[in-house]
Amino acid sequence: MKNKSRQKLLFKKTTIIFAMIFMIIASIFAVSYIKMGDEAAVGVFSLAATLIGTIFIAVELRNGQEVTCCDMLISQNNYFHENDKLMKVYAVLEKAYFTKDNSKEMWKDVDDTEVAFYCTFFENLYLLVHHNIAQIKDLDDLFGYRFFLFANNPYIQEHYLLPTSSSYAQIFELYSVWKAYRDEENANNKGEHHLVVGYEYCFCDNYLSNKTFMCDSGIGDRHVNTLQLKSKTFEVRKACFEDITPILELQERIMEGLADKDIFFPLSRNELIESMHLDQILVIDCEDSMAAFAVMVNNRKSERNLADDLGLPAQETVTFDAVMVAPEWRGYGLQQSLVDIFSKKALEMGASKMLCTVAPTNRFSYDNFVAKGFKPIKKGANKYGGLERDILCLDLQSH
Repeated sequence: MKNKSRQKLLFKKTTIIFAMIFMIIASIFAVSYIKMGDEAAVGVFSLAATLIGTIFIAVELRNGQEVTCCDMLISQNNYFHENDKLMKVYAVLEKAYFTKDNSKEMWKDVDDTEVAFYCTFFENLYLLVHHNIAQIKDLDDLFGYRFFLFANNPYIQEHYLLPTSSSYAQIFELYSVWKAYRDEENANNKGEHHLVVGYEYCFCDNYLSNKTFMCDSGIGDRHVNTLQLKSKTFEVRKACFEDITPILELQERIMEGLADKDIFFPLSRNELIESMHLDQILVIDCEDSMAAFAVMVNNRKSERNLADDLGLPAQETVTFDAVMVAPEWRGYGLQQSLVDIFSKKALEMGASKMLCTVAPTNRFSYDNFVAKGFKPIKKGANKYGGLERDILCLDLQSH
């Protein structure tokens, strides 16, 4: 009997070791294929790792009476602290958080496979929750800080999680239930709140509940056009998730230089992330800097589509949601060039009208839109929390 027990224990330990090795190898291959742009391979490896991991963890916890959920979590916690790869990523995450340094330089000594290792660790924890082996409250005190430190790091989001977000569906699912748990705990707690670390970079509830992360355009050719304007060469391209921070920084720089802050209502980080998935964002580069960017909300049902303001069908209407040109690149006609590119794209999508809002006092932007054929269709609209805006419309079929 003792020999049989030993053999059973040895078999279970061996299967778990093989499962962990398989998942690590799968993650490494997945990262490699991400760099090459092969999304199908990423999905295959991710799914295979998940299935194998699920089988072996379930066997270990459900059939192995000598191992309890508590034992498993303690074991996972010890494994985390004893693993050099995990601790290396954790150390950089803490340093980035406390120094507020989210630059690429901070991550120069961290390998992609080490980030994949960290991610796989939490994908495994998700399986415990998904299969009702553990609850979020069981994980929270031990792993909550380390999870949100990772998932709410802007560099990790922009360079790893978001570019191929559908491949990280388990991380987003875990994020969703974990954030909901924290929010509920804080709502019911009249005393000290258990806040989420990096809360300013949290994914919003709509993004998570609508599973917007599954709308994954992947990595591909982003070149759109080359413009020759006043002896300068401008490259127009589709924005990528790595542009989020530079776009926000350009917004902030322009806002700081405005005497009247109300003429522009800046986009939030979550709006940019949403539009990266669902809409069109173009960036114009010149001389190794971002000269301009613009966002067009597609002809979809959304509060950001101005169709509702005018009682128009959403599928017939796109919204020129935002445009910003760096001060040093004004006067080159970049805003008008972006209107032309978006107009062509909107027609291809089946839209017949393009709408935009402009502050009546923003004569520079107003005149640029009018010059491209936009006409005021509703004046003095109350938008963006009480700001006065005129709504302009461009008939795309006559443009």
